[in-house]
Amino acid sequence: MAELSGAEWAFIVIVGLVLLSAVVCNILVMVVVGVTPKLRNPTNVLICNIAVSDLLLSSVVLPQNLHDISHSDDYHEGDFLCRVVYAGPLMCIMSSIYSMVAISFDRTQAIVLNADKKLSFRTAAIQLAIIWSLSTVFAIPTIYEHREYVLVQNENKTILGCGSYSVSYDYSVINGVFIIMVAYVIPLAILLFNYGRILAFFREKGMFGKGAAERGAVFQTLFKTRMKVVKMLILIAVLFAMSWAPYFTLLLLEKTSGSSDTEHSDGAAHMLKIALSAFSTAYNFGLYIIYNHNFRLGLMLLLGVNAHVRCCRMARVAPGTENGSAIAGTSLNGLPQTSALQMTES
Repeated sequence: MAELSGAEWAFIVIVGLVLLSAVVCNILVMVVVGVTPKLRNPTNVLICNIAVSDLLLSSVVLPQNLHDISHSDDYHEGDFLCRVVYAGPLMCIMSSIYSMVAISFDRTQAIVLNADKKLSFRTAAIQLAIIWSLSTVFAIPTIYEHREYVLVQNENKTILGCGSYSVSYDYSVINGVFIIMVAYVIPLAILLFNYGRILAFFREKGMFGKGAAERGAVFQTLFKTRMKVVKMLILIAVLFAMSWAPYFTLLLLEKTSGSSDTEHSDGAAHMLKIALSAFSTAYNFGLYIIYNHNFRLGLMLLLGVNAHVRCCRMARVAPGTENGSAIAGTSLNGLPQTSALQMTES
C-alpha cells in the first residue's frame, strides 16, 4: 500500500462520503418511484434506470478507483477488475445519457409534436434493453484493450499494472475517439437539439415574459408546472455534461499520450476526475426534490412525514380545483389538453 499524504486521505474520505450518500439517494429514488402511485409511469422507468447506473458507479466502479489511489505502487486486483475499472464507467455513463436521450424524445413528442400516443411500459422496457445492449457493445473494445500485466519483474518482486496493453497505439486512439463520440458528444448534441426545440416551442406560444403573465392565474400555474419538468431535465443534462467533461478530456489525453495506466491513478488530474464523477452520481436526487412535487410528497410519505404532506397538499389546492376541474379543460394558447398534461407526468 502506497504511503498517502494528509490531503490524499482527506480526498478519499470526502469522496467516500459522497459515494455513500449517492448509494442511499439512488436507492431512495427507486423506492419512492416504486411506492408512489403518481410516479409509477413509463417515463420514470427511465429515470430509475439513471438511478441504477449511478448506483453501480457509486457502489462498485468508483470505490475501486479510490482503492487504486491508495495502491498506486502495485496493482493486485486481478484481470477482471482491471477491465471493470475502465469499461464499467463507460457502460454506466452510456446507460445514463441514453436514458436522458430517450426521455428527451418522449418530451419532444408530447410537447412539440402534440402526439396523443403516450410512452408505454412495454416501449420503456424495450428502450431499456436497447440502452444496455448498446452500452455493452460500445464498451467491448475497451474491455479488450485493458488488462492486467507485469510492469516490473526481478528477483525480489513482481509489480503488476493495469491499463491499455497489447494493443497498438492507433487502436487505443481510435477507440478513445469512438467512445467520446458515442458516450458524450453525439448524445449531448441530441439532447441540445430536442430541448432546444421544446424551448423554441414555448417561446413561439408566448410562454415567456409578459405574454405568460397576461394570460391569468390558471395559465401561469400550468406553465410553471410544465417548465419545472423541462428545467429539471435540462439541468440534469447540463450537470452531466459538466461532471463528465474532465473524464472524457483526460481519456483522450491518456489515449494520445499512451499513459492509460493505474501508474497514474494518484495524480491530481485523475483525482479531479474521480471527484466530479462521484458528484455526478449524487445530484439527481436533489433535483428531483426541488423540481418534482410528486417525488417530494412520495419521499415525505416514505419517511413518515404524513402531517406535513397533508399540509402541503391543502396549500397547493386552489379553491374550486380540488378535483382538477379548473385545469382539466384548459389548454395553453392552442396547446391540446393531452399534450399539456403529459408534460407533468414525469
